[in-house]
Amino acid sequence: MRRTMTMPPRTLAGTWVLLAGLTLATMLVGGGEGQGRSLALAGAALVMVFAFVKGRLILTRYMGLGAPATGWRRGLTLYLLLVCAVILGAYLFGLTR
Repeated sequence: MRRTMTMPPRTLAGTWVLLAGLTLATMLVGGGEGQGRSLALAGAALVMVFAFVKGRLILTRYMGLGAPATGWRRGLTLYLLLVCAVILGAYLFGLTR
């Protein structure tokens, strides 16, 4: 028999509010026009950190991968980290050209 893990509605609602707040923060940080190169890179890095945190919240809270020692959680977290690093690297490469 398979047990399912359920989150309390209050936890899910709080997570949703946090995700919405991170989305607004991403819009504020990423919306700057005419920034210098170092400020643009710092903003891009911050946007990727926000994206990583949002992805982790979705993995652990909504997809139910928050249980300890979950191989799926580790694998998807590494994948998420890799994707964010590649995007940031591509952005950095575009700034140096």
